[in-house]
Amino acid sequence: KAIEKNKELLANQENTGYTGILDISANKTYNDQFAAYDRISKNIYLHDLKLSQADFNMINNTPYNYPKQPSNVIGLGGTFESKFDHLTLEGVGTFGGNLWNRCEISNLTIYSQWKLVDLGYGSANTKMHDINWIFKPTKIRDTSSALVYLDDGTHDIELYNIKVSGPWSLGNIFQLSGGAHNLNIHDVDINLPNYSSPEGRAISVRDDNKQVYVYDVIFKNVNFNLKQIKDFIIVSGVDIPGVNKNLAFNNVHFSDQSKHNGNSITVHNSTGLQLSGVHIPGGNIALYNVPGSTIDNIKAPNSSFIFSSAEKNIAPKVLNSVYQGIKFNSQN
Repeated sequence: KAIEKNKELLANQENTGYTGILDISANKTYNDQFAAYDRISKNIYLHDLKLSQADFNMINNTPYNYPKQPSNVIGLGGTFESKFDHLTLEGVGTFGGNLWNRCEISNLTIYSQWKLVDLGYGSANTKMHDINWIFKPTKIRDTSSALVYLDDGTHDIELYNIKVSGPWSLGNIFQLSGGAHNLNIHDVDINLPNYSSPEGRAISVRDDNKQVYVYDVIFKNVNFNLKQIKDFIIVSGVDIPGVNKNLAFNNVHFSDQSKHNGNSITVHNSTGLQLSGVHIPGGNIALYNVPGSTIDNIKAPNSSFIFSSAEKNIAPKVLNSVYQGIKFNSQN
C-alpha cells in the first residue's frame, strides 16, 4: 500500500522528478495564496540513515528522461517541527519541498551535483548546521542553479558550520531574493577551486521591487576559495527611502588566487550596510546610495572605493582599512 501511495504522489508531481522519500501518509491541502498544493508533514524524525539516489533507471539500465529525473533525495512539502540528523545523502539534489518550519537539519554528509539547499517558499524558523557537502558528478541535472537559494519570503533561517568542496561550477553560490529576511549565515567554508562560471556571483542579494526586498541578513566568518567569478558580492535593488535593510558582511574572505570579471563588491540602495573584516584580492568596491553604513577593517590593497549618492555629504567613513583610494561622485 505504501508503494502504491508513493507512486500516486509521484504521478501528481509536475516537472519535479522522482524523489527518494515522500510523506506517503499526508493529504493534499490547498494554499490559495500560492495557488499550489502541499503535502503537510509534521513531527518527522529521520536519523542515522544513508539515503542514495540513482542517476539512471536501475530496472532497465536506461537514462532518465526529463522531466522524470531525480531531483531531491528527500522531498517533503509543508514540513513542520521535524528533525533530520546524522544522515548521509547521495544523489543529484538534497532537500526539496516548501514551507520548512521549525525544523532542524544537522550532521549531514551530502554527495550531490546540484545544490546544497533550497528551502522553497515560506520556510521559517529552521536551522541547518554541521554539514559536509561534497560534489559528486552525475549523468543528469547540469543546468545552472544556485548552491544555496533562499527566496519567496523565507525568514528566520540559520545556516552554520558548513563545508563545501569539489569541482562544482554552476550558478551563484548564495542567492537571496524574493523578500527573504532574518537570515544568519556563519562559519561557512566554500572550497571550490575550479569554480569559473562567467556569470556567477559568490553572494547575490536581489530585491524584486519596492515592496519585495531582502533585509536583516548576516554573513559572518565565511571563506571562499574560487578560481574565477563575476562578482564577489553584489546587492541590487530599488531605492527604498527610510527602510533599513541591515545587510552585514563580517569576516568574509576571498582567497588571493580568486579572480573576478567586474567590481569585486557592488551594493545599490541599502541603508545600514556593514562591511567589516572583508578581504578581497582585487577589484573596486562600488557603493551607490548606502547611507548609515559602516566600513571597517577592509583588506583590499589592490582596490579603490567608489561612492555615489543621490544626496550630498553622506559618503560612509572607511576606518582601519587597507585600500588604494576613494572616489566620490555626487548625483546632484
